[in-house]
Amino acid sequence: MSNSGGSHVFKFDDGVSYGNRIGFRGTEDLGGSLQAIFALESGFRLGTGRYVFGGAKFGRQAYVGLKNQWGQISFGNQLDMTEEYVYLYNISAWASGYVIHQGDFDRMNGDRLPNSVRFMSNNIGEFTFGGMYSFGNVSGNFHQNSAWSVGGHYAVNTFNLGVAYTQLNNPNGIYAFDPYAMIGARTFLGQPTVTIDPATGARTDLFSANAFSVNRQGALAVGGAWTLGNLMLSGNFTWTSIKGLGVTSYMKVYEAVAS
Repeated sequence: MSNSGGSHVFKFDDGVSYGNRIGFRGTEDLGGSLQAIFALESGFRLGTGRYVFGGAKFGRQAYVGLKNQWGQISFGNQLDMTEEYVYLYNISAWASGYVIHQGDFDRMNGDRLPNSVRFMSNNIGEFTFGGMYSFGNVSGNFHQNSAWSVGGHYAVNTFNLGVAYTQLNNPNGIYAFDPYAMIGARTFLGQPTVTIDPATGARTDLFSANAFSVNRQGALAVGGAWTLGNLMLSGNFTWTSIKGLGVTSYMKVYEAVAS
């Protein structure tokens, strides 16, 4: 391996493509087509037993709710609409599963919103839709650390299309910004993110301990697929805006695949 100094390396990897997980899911019939639902899902490192997702015991998903013929409403730590309606059009989702868009700024890696209330419709003809709001839990400031997400999906015959928009206000926790660690950027929104010792070349990440200040992260995602016999054509487009320190930066990603 090129990073082992030309020597041998003995290494243990766990959950390389998909993280280790254990979970519980259930429903309870309440009568009149109404059901109670819940899910608890944990992610962990097999080698150490430590929880991932910031150390949360049920960091993958943890929710409780109600479901009927119209859809379901649920409360807890839940996947956003970008994951529900557009994520699978990411080329990595169809291919290796190893790659995400730069920094996962557009949330195409399958992300969650904590402290959220979420509604997901059942199929209405060829259309489904959903929306959710994540409470920031900051006393005296309803807006800070909050988030919201909306989206929909259309499928008819061999054509399907998904669209979603997710916005984080003051991204924090596991979604806080460390630009140098996330994308290797030495400057971000006009600010330096790393210092380099001129004598040794050693680099110090300025935001490894305290997150880079971002006011808003908004990501629009659109994806679709069309199957023609044995050929599937698929693609996606994401447009992300990141605002902080009085500056707004934009990232656009285009992808297309034939399978």
